[in-house]
Formats: sequence, C-alpha cells, structure tokens
Amino acid sequence: MSRIRRILLLTAILAILTLLCGCNDGHTDGPTGDPPSDPAQLIIPDSDDLGRGTVAYGTLEYAYPDTEGLLSGLSEVKEAIEENEKDFSSLLEMIRALEPAYTDFLTAYSYLSIENAKDSAEERYSADYARILEEYPAVLDKVEEMSVAAAASPHAEQFETEYFGDGFIERYKDGERYTDSVTALLTEEATLEAEYATSAEESRAELLVSLIRVRRLIADEMGYTDYSEYAYEQLGHGYSAEQMLRLTESVKELALPVYQRLHHHTFKNFFAKYGESELSHVDMMNTLGEVYSEMDAELSKAYSYMLHYGLFDVEGACDSRRDGAFTVYLHGNASPFIFMTAVGDDSDYATLAHEFGHFNDMLENDGSRGSLDLEETASVGLELLTVMRMKEHLPANEYKHLYYTSIRNALVTLIIQSAYARFEHYAYSLSYHEITEERLTELLVETASEMGLNTDYYSSLSAVDIPHVMLYPFYVQSYVVSTVTALSICFKEADTPGAGVSAYNALLKKQEGEPLTEQLFEVGLTSPFSADTVKDICDKVYFSITGAHYFKNDGGGSGAV
Repeated sequence: MSRIRRILLLTAILAILTLLCGCNDGHTDGPTGDPPSDPAQLIIPDSDDLGRGTVAYGTLEYAYPDTEGLLSGLSEVKEAIEENEKDFSSLLEMIRALEPAYTDFLTAYSYLSIENAKDSAEERYSADYARILEEYPAVLDKVEEMSVAAAASPHAEQFETEYFGDGFIERYKDGERYTDSVTALLTEEATLEAEYATSAEESRAELLVSLIRVRRLIADEMGYTDYSEYAYEQLGHGYSAEQMLRLTESVKELALPVYQRLHHHTFKNFFAKYGESELSHVDMMNTLGEVYSEMDAELSKAYSYMLHYGLFDVEGACDSRRDGAFTVYLHGNASPFIFMTAVGDDSDYATLAHEFGHFNDMLENDGSRGSLDLEETASVGLELLTVMRMKEHLPANEYKHLYYTSIRNALVTLIIQSAYARFEHYAYSLSYHEITEERLTELLVETASEMGLNTDYYSSLSAVDIPHVMLYPFYVQSYVVSTVTALSICFKEADTPGAGVSAYNALLKKQEGEPLTEQLFEVGLTSPFSADTVKDICDKVYFSITGAHYFKNDGGGSGAV
C-alpha cells in the first residue's frame, strides 16, 4: 500500500475509533475561548506560532468543503496524466491547484470530529460529521488512482523528484491491485463494518464470522498468504507476523508472572487503601506545564504553543459531550488539537500526557508519518516519562497511586492486547470453511488459557466485541509493541536522567519505511521483539515498585518508588 493511502487510512481509522471508543478529555479553551469553569486560573504562556502560521482555534472559520469539486479535480488530473498530452509543468500545476481544496477537506474532517465530540447535540456539526465520514473513502480512492497514473506515466521520475518524494515509483510501480473482484469484496467488507455500530450485541458473533470470512477472500484474491500479511502492509507495521508472535510469547512467559505477583502482593492492597485523589483539570494542566518546563525545552515550547493558541478542549463530562480523549491534526492551521473529557482525578495527568505525546508527534511530522507503531510509541512514551517526573510534584501516596496505576495499565495492556493479537493470527490463518463461530470460540478460549486470562469470560466471542478487533484487525499489535518500547524509554530515563527524553525526541523524527528495530537501535533502544528486552523491562518494573529483582542476577534499574 502506498504511503499516501496509508496516511489517509490511519487518519480515518483514528477518527472512527474516536467516534466509537472515545478517550478522556475536557474543555479549557485558550485565550480566544470562554473563561474556564474551574475556579483556578489556567496559566496561558506567551508563544510564537513556531513558524507554522497557526492561528488560535477559536478564530477558525468553518465551511463544509467542496468534496464534489475535489473528486472531480482528482479525476481530471488522472485523465490528463493518462492522456499524456500535457507537459510535466502543466500536470504539476493541475495537482498543486488542488492542494487548497484537499487541505480544506482534511481540515474540515478534523474540525468536525472536535466539534461533534464537544457537543453531539449540535445538529449542524453532527450531520456534517456523518457526511464527511461517508465521503472520506471516495477521496482516498481518487488520490490513489491519481498516484498510480502518475507513477505509470512518462513523467514518473519527475513526479518523484519534484513532488511526491523518494520511493514514489517503487510504491506504485505495480499499479492499483484492486480488481473488480477485490473491489466487490472490499465493498462487502465495508457494508458489514457499517453494521457494527447499529447491530445488536447478540448478533456480533455472527458478524465477526462474516468479517473474517470476507477478509480471507480479500487476501486470497490479492495473492497474500493470509490476511495478516495484507493487514501488516496496510497498517505499515515495520516487523513480521512471526516477530509479533514471538513477542506475545515473551509477554506470556515474562510479563504475565510479574503482573500476577504485583497484583496479589502490591496493587490489590494499595488500591484498597488509597483511592484516586480529586483533581481540578485546570490545576492538572498548570502542573503539567511546570513538569514540561523542567523536563525538556522542546516539550515546554510545544506545550506553551498548545496553550497559547487554544489547541485543546479540556473539560469535565456532561450529557452531550463525548467521553474520552483524542488528538487530531488541523491541516489548514498546521496544528494538532487535543480533545479531552477530564474525569477529575489523578488519572487525568496520564491521559493528557498521552494525548500530548500524540500532539508532539503530529507537530513534528505535520500530521501523520504513516507508522502506527511509532505514533503509538510517541503517546505511551510521553505518558510514562511524564508520570515518572510527577514524583517531584505530588505527595508520596498520590504519586504512588499515579505510578502504580500507569504501570499496572501498561502490564495489562501488554497481556490483554497480546491475547487479542494471538487470537487474530489464529483466526485469520483458518481456511474459509474453517471459519465458524464454534471454531473461533475454541481459539479464543485456547488463547485466553495461554495468556493466563479468565477462560470463563473468554468463552464467548462477545469478549472480542471491540472496535479494534471487529473493524481494524491487527491494529492491536501496535499497542503491544509501543508499550514495550515506551517502558524501555521510561527506564532508560530512570537509569540515566535525560537519556530517555533524548531517545524519545529522536524517535519523533523517524519515518515509516525502515524496519522498526533498526529505527530503535539508532536512538539507543533495543528491539521489543527480543525476549531479553521484555525480561529487562519487567524486572525493572518489579524493582521500581518493590526494590527487589524478579529475575535473579538482573541489573534492575532505578530505585523503588
């Protein structure tokens, strides 16, 4: 799959997952917004626009994009390239003339996701958001068709060197592989996926069977060994399915027993004694501003920029406001934007830090860099780095609660998402006729048993009735990889102050294309697919909480919390 198509696809995936799953955010507008409802005063620092031409979010003017005109223009460019009657300069001028309309479309896509989340009862934005979600795939396909035509034209080398960038011809040299048969299957898949949001829970098992079957046919028709090979290419995973399965095996053998020991001997007792501390979202944001000013100059500059231009909406929950948190990129404003519905306790620190990780990634890469694994690492990595630095800003037990919660969540993510990943690999390796509700349920129970999970809970396919598994198979692999990598960054910082932040910043500049392990080596990190890496971070997790090593003769790391 092309980089252009992959970036568009990942943008759509994240937006739709936001619509279905949410995250955690709240609203405290910047200088052009309403006064904060919190009695504390949000500190808005001075900041320039970082040379991006950004304006305050509250001053943006909204108008629905001319999607029909954009689609027509993309078709005209494709036809002109194929007719080969215009010189290269004329063709390039036609493409560049479409850039404003394309930017308007992408900006409206993000803007509507924000406004719909802020107030789903606002009919104008709600209707426009539903409309643009329907139009997005058509734009994606037209962009790809134009790109295929450009790569096959006599001007292909000029297109690569003067517009699309290195690797353009290689990505498109085989043309579009979507035959009529494949298109029909993709349409069938999209129809089934559209049923997910409105289908009754009792019908979801049957729906999952149908989805896996049609994806099996898609993989066969496109010449892949199985659907995992196709999905890994689509999502830009910089590793193989075999590496992923080895990683889940390491999680089972190393992370699972560490989690079980900590759960029974530390977490359970501590959380029974100490609950969450109430927290004003304004105080939370002001404290994070202090943390980033101490942690790193670039992070502090980005946080000030976010606050100054009102590139966030952080507020408590209300009936028409979407729960959760997400970050999108406003292309026309050259800026990311964070939405978060605060829950009012210390978990809000981790949530905003997670989203600020996405914010920094988008700021560095002008939106998406086409690698789901690197993008998820940017968010989880900054979340853990931030939580570690909170020790200097919170009372001892409040900090312990925050740290223990973050570490527990990281370990649970590793275990649960590894189980989902293994189940997907098993399920999508079945032949078409083997794909039945009974066989899938058997595989789920087997996977749960392998990963030490409650097999009673996983005795029904309702246990995998989540958007990631139903709608975006093989997405969860990025959660496992990014969590291992983020923990490596976290303990690199604990062992050598500044080293983890340095590795994190260097990783922000990496792009998709190079194998993930090579990118990690270049910034001083080890491969997440190595059992030694998983063993090392698990021992350091255990040591940081208990002051003892779980695995004998290991170096441990920084002192206990």
